[in-house]
This record gives sequence, C-alpha cells and structure tokens, in this order.
Amino acid sequence: MRLSDLLNNILRKTGLSVEVPPYEDRCLDSPKDLDDPVIYEAVRKAVKKACKAKGLGQEKAEKFADFVADKVTGGRYGVSPEELISKYEDAVDKKTGGDLTGKPLSNFEDWKKVNQHMDAIQEGFKSAFDCLLKLKTSSG
Repeated sequence: MRLSDLLNNILRKTGLSVEVPPYEDRCLDSPKDLDDPVIYEAVRKAVKKACKAKGLGQEKAEKFADFVADKVTGGRYGVSPEELISKYEDAVDKKTGGDLTGKPLSNFEDWKKVNQHMDAIQEGFKSAFDCLLKLKTSSG
C-alpha cells in the first residue's frame, strides 16, 4: 500500500484530500513500516498541507497533522490535543467494542487487519476532525 493511498483512505470521511510528494510516497509492505520518524514527518507535512488547503489556520492544521501522524505511526513526536484523542477513541470504541483503543496503525499485523477496521478508523478520524473544527485556538 502506498502512503498516499493509506492517508486518503483513513481520512476519507473528513473531506481532506492528501497529496504526498512522490519522493515521500513509499510503498508500505506492512503496517509495521509506518513506525518510522521519516514516515511520521511525511504524514505530518502532507496532512498539514491538506488542512490548510481546506481553509484551516496554521495552528489547527498543525494540531491535526500531529494527531494523524501520531495515530498512524505510533510516534509521539507531536503533542496531540487530548480532545482529539478522546473523540477518536470514543468513535472507534463505539464501532469495535474497545478492540482498537490506543492502538496506532503501525501496531496492526497486516493490511488485511487494518482494512477490517477501516470504517471505525475513518469514523475516528472524522470525529477528531469535527472536534478540531470547534476548538478555540490562539488565532481564533
């Protein structure tokens, strides 16, 4: 699976369109390949750009980009707002009965397992994105 395909699939319900530059759009043999600081940064940059293209301000774009990168790679390089984490976990738990709580995509065994839970993952990102839109930031 290509990184760009994964990002557009998991963020489908947010309405974001993510473009990953060809030199960063790696082919990922398994979700374990996501556990990489280089992938983290590629995800962060691509999601931030998509958020800004959708009209979000710098601060909100950075918050959501860090959040998505954390959830995809398992890295905790950014500081995800607790509100986004909570909304994501609540939506995913509702669909899976708690099977995925706290589990980044990089912890899945294979793409088949990710795809089995794709609807829940998409709902989680949509809930987090909707929460983000309502957050007050220093820039309003």
